[in-house]
Amino acid sequence: MVKKIGLLINTRKKKAKEFLKELISLLKEEGFTVYMLPQEAEITGYDSLGVEKEVLSKEISLLITLGGDGTLLRGARMVSPYGKPVLGVNLGGLGFLTETNFSSFPQVLKKLKEGSYQIEERTMLEVQLKEEGTHLVLNDVVVVRKDTARIIHLETFIDEHPLTDFMADGLIISTPTGSTAHSLSAGGPIIHPGVEGLLLVPICPHTLSNRPLVIPSSSQIKIIPHTPKGVMVILDGQEVFPLEGGGEIKVKASSQRTKLIKLEDSSYYERLRKKLKWRGHSGGR
Repeated sequence: MVKKIGLLINTRKKKAKEFLKELISLLKEEGFTVYMLPQEAEITGYDSLGVEKEVLSKEISLLITLGGDGTLLRGARMVSPYGKPVLGVNLGGLGFLTETNFSSFPQVLKKLKEGSYQIEERTMLEVQLKEEGTHLVLNDVVVVRKDTARIIHLETFIDEHPLTDFMADGLIISTPTGSTAHSLSAGGPIIHPGVEGLLLVPICPHTLSNRPLVIPSSSQIKIIPHTPKGVMVILDGQEVFPLEGGGEIKVKASSQRTKLIKLEDSSYYERLRKKLKWRGHSGGR
């Protein structure tokens, strides 16, 4: 049974701060214990709810993110190593990963209390950087130059087999979940999150035969930048690591999985139609 709930909010969103008071009130009325990160608790005036990230991640039954997909991605990287599920409440625009909005939250709270929800597991990436250690990613890893107006040279291997030397504006390595994010904008395919695969998408490749490639999730990817300096590795569009000294970038599917709370019995294809505003309707016409 859900008893302890962690809250992660985007403090830059005015709506998040406005809704937080009502959200905390609803949770406490229903007997839930609420935790927040110290900095967010201080900014929003709930200092007494602040606990360190590791304590929050271990103690909670689930994490609620209040913001958009970016807030959910941050939360997933934080609690997935502890096996805790995440519920995204959308206050942003597209909200492809978030499950609900704040106006529906009283009904959502009832479902959480009753355990009337499902858990959907999503593939994560494990990214190993020479100087910065190992990191978890839900959406994607992007390798680019600091000077984005110049081409980057990336020697790429899969399972130690040479693939190609990408000469491009950059390279995206994506999970199926991330296939509707940066990868989609760069011309990559949409991959159902139930597919056990990884996606490589060159960004504006110099060689036109370099196309997006889907590989098994058991594959291990190695990238050797041959650009002397100014290489950046960007994780989930949020964490940026400069590789001034060069070195290899290794990426593989992680044994850790993100657990997303699914409240409705709607299909992934329904979400595609809604979020991407695809035309069409049922009835065979």
